[in-house]
Amino acid sequence: MARPLAVAAFNAAARCQVMINKMTGRFAPVPANDPYAAGNPAINTEPLFLNWLREKYREVMVGTNRSAIFALVNEKFLETDTPDSYRKTNQTTSTSRCQMLMPYLIYLINCLLI
Repeated sequence: MARPLAVAAFNAAARCQVMINKMTGRFAPVPANDPYAAGNPAINTEPLFLNWLREKYREVMVGTNRSAIFALVNEKFLETDTPDSYRKTNQTTSTSRCQMLMPYLIYLINCLLI
């Protein structure tokens, strides 16, 4: 495994702590123990940290994409809607969802064309 922090003075715990301190946004704060691993071990080595990060990424990103797809599929034009009211309520959310889903749609179209 390549170690970007392969400095002789860093031991495994120090490298892990540096990576934990770099986490921001949706992935911060890093918990002391890994809730995704059996036995809830302390996150104090690189493999444990990377396993936690992989599971957290799946939880955050896959969940977000699924909810966006679900909302897009279930979007409806009601009889009480006028074109203006529909545009106001759905245009901005639809645009952001479509921009997020565009890479997946391009991938699927390419698969169909091959």
